[in-house]
Amino acid sequence: MTGGLLPRLARLRRRIDGPKVLVTSLPKSGTHLLLNALLASPGMRLREGGRNWSLDAGERERLLGSIGRGEVLYGHYPYGPRDADILRRCGARVVLMLRDPRDVAVSLAHYILKQGDAHRLGPYFRDRLPDFDARLMACIRGVSAEESGAASGLEDLGTRFRSFLGWAREGAAHLCRFEDLVGARGGGSEDLQRRALGDLYRFVGLPSSGAMVEEAALQLYSTGSTTFRKGVVGDWKEHFKPSHVEAFAAVMNGAEAQAGYGPA
Repeated sequence: MTGGLLPRLARLRRRIDGPKVLVTSLPKSGTHLLLNALLASPGMRLREGGRNWSLDAGERERLLGSIGRGEVLYGHYPYGPRDADILRRCGARVVLMLRDPRDVAVSLAHYILKQGDAHRLGPYFRDRLPDFDARLMACIRGVSAEESGAASGLEDLGTRFRSFLGWAREGAAHLCRFEDLVGARGGGSEDLQRRALGDLYRFVGLPSSGAMVEEAALQLYSTGSTTFRKGVVGDWKEHFKPSHVEAFAAVMNGAEAQAGYGPA
């Protein structure tokens, strides 16, 4: 009975005094790892609605301001001072997930093609781009709505990446790197993973004992996510051609170095 009672008490306590958390990231940054880490803490639960792209500005602000105790809301929210102020006033902790933008581009190119008609750019990637090199280039340079025939296009990678950096630059969020959190199974290290988990738990206000960190690390790397493909560090090196390297440098204009991602 005790074994079942303690988790129930932990869940109840989180509903009373647990942290309010927003997880934000550029799409394909490995957000599922961060969610797994937070939800591994007993009593933390996922708040639905964060990835509803049809919300207008007012609806989004109401959603951000209504995160409850023990809830994790996640979505892809670029930095905005108004959103940051709403989250600060409601007492929410913001965690920004970053990943090497070169790996983000590779992951996105695979993802859009796999999604097919379910993604607005799926038909364009499948029917009008001849190979993976062309699809990867589109994820780096971007594509207009007019060119793709979709309702909306895709901004270049540099613009997309920089739009999230304000969370860290303005001191409005805790920065968590995919490369630190992924652990040895994803090409990282166990030491960095455990340090990242401890820092994350302390920032949001969750128990950060060695036992808690070890337990979370065991269940962190999950291939069960519907968006999971490979989840490794440095996969871009297998895909980038000189033309991709050149295009990447042009659109990023050093933003990756500012975020701590240097050359290969």
